[in-house]
Amino acid sequence: MKVMKKAILISVATSVAVLLLIMFVSYSGFSSATTYYAHEPTEPISSFSPLLRQTTMQYGSTYTIENLNGPLFAYIVFPTANNFADAPIFAWVYDVYQTAIDNIMFLRTTDSSIMGELNIQFDSYLLENSPFASVVLKGALNVDTAETANIIRTFNLNLESETFLETWDIFDRSQAEYILQNLSQRLVIARPELSTRLPTLNVSNVSLLENVAIGNNGIHVILELSEVVAGYFGTLEVIIPYADIYSALLIDVGISSEQQPVIAGVAEIDPSRPMVALTFDDGPSMYTPQILDILERYEVNATFFVIGNLVERRIDVVRRASESGSDVFGHSWDHSDLTRLSTAAMRQQLLDTANIIERATGVYPYSFRPTYGRVNNDVLNIAQELDFSMFNWSIDTEDWKSRNADAIYQHVIDRVTNSDIILFHDLYSSTVEAIEMLVPELLARGYQLVTISELMHYSGVEVEPGRVIRHGNRYVNLN
Repeated sequence: MKVMKKAILISVATSVAVLLLIMFVSYSGFSSATTYYAHEPTEPISSFSPLLRQTTMQYGSTYTIENLNGPLFAYIVFPTANNFADAPIFAWVYDVYQTAIDNIMFLRTTDSSIMGELNIQFDSYLLENSPFASVVLKGALNVDTAETANIIRTFNLNLESETFLETWDIFDRSQAEYILQNLSQRLVIARPELSTRLPTLNVSNVSLLENVAIGNNGIHVILELSEVVAGYFGTLEVIIPYADIYSALLIDVGISSEQQPVIAGVAEIDPSRPMVALTFDDGPSMYTPQILDILERYEVNATFFVIGNLVERRIDVVRRASESGSDVFGHSWDHSDLTRLSTAAMRQQLLDTANIIERATGVYPYSFRPTYGRVNNDVLNIAQELDFSMFNWSIDTEDWKSRNADAIYQHVIDRVTNSDIILFHDLYSSTVEAIEMLVPELLARGYQLVTISELMHYSGVEVEPGRVIRHGNRYVNLN
């Protein structure tokens, strides 16, 4: 994979930006509209269908440019705010488009049938109690006969001084190795299968911090996976919480270190001691905050497999779970049995859920739990296609059946061993009562309560797309 690197930032007056925009639209045959989504033509012009995703927009309003006529089909969305940042952002958009069309026109000199697709969308963040905003532009250029080029560009803004901030305006360069260590931990949490493949990151890897963005809860790092691990492709965005890197920041994010939540990070885990993963399906619900209260009181974490269509109404709960250090993964959009769906419907269930989790947490989940734990060849193949790993369980508490806290508690205590993945549902008051008893008891017995990502990291289990894992013991046959 190739990544389009940062264009040289240039100072251009707003009037020049307007002129460039007129030239751009005139040259490309694009039409513009202040909307998130492309307008459907009355009569289909081509087979191009832009990949649309839910976005976070806290800064600026959207400007959408589309071209459905080729040879470069394009759908580009970027922010405008009538300020100093508009011209440089547009200049970058124009440069990416111009480079893409030049490349395609060159290829068409030998093959006039070659076509391309350019898709760029954005997220923007406006940090409360500070002058900082950021824009994350991500997309891809697909050209016939060529490999996909991933596109990544971030802009960090100081709205008071009307200046742009680069990576080392945000971070203390002398703390680069410390920052990269935190990045390594977050990469493993986001992609558990990297745990046994990720090399040790040091100052020679500072290029991984080229595209960072100031977010609401931490610094977003967007990178090309092939730059981290050979054989991996695509882009990955992770958030390093401010609590983890507070001492390395050069900017005042308006939050003191004492105000940051305590996050039970990977570094706090002793791999020589036994550990288990508590997991919760089918939420978020009215009981999820009570479970989070218990986890935070004992400074432990869990894993939540959420239903996509429930996230929006309790998006703060999902965000809280992620920010406190727990994993948040998908469990389908509406709890349909994936094995009974067409491959297209199955793919949509998984992608829609992953997208709304990313919108809530800022982290794209590359793992999910199949509904009812059921898989067939279609589920395995789609998971592999989407680069998703799957986690089932080794202990089913059957809390949905008993609805009895004492029975749930005893069921776990009678069976729990090192590296177990324990299934609960955050749907019942009886489950909350059982967790209230289980957490201190498991801690007293010497167990560390960890996320699935952490369990995989320390157990050395090979986590691969399209593989089902039900236990943290590497010697157990997991498929």
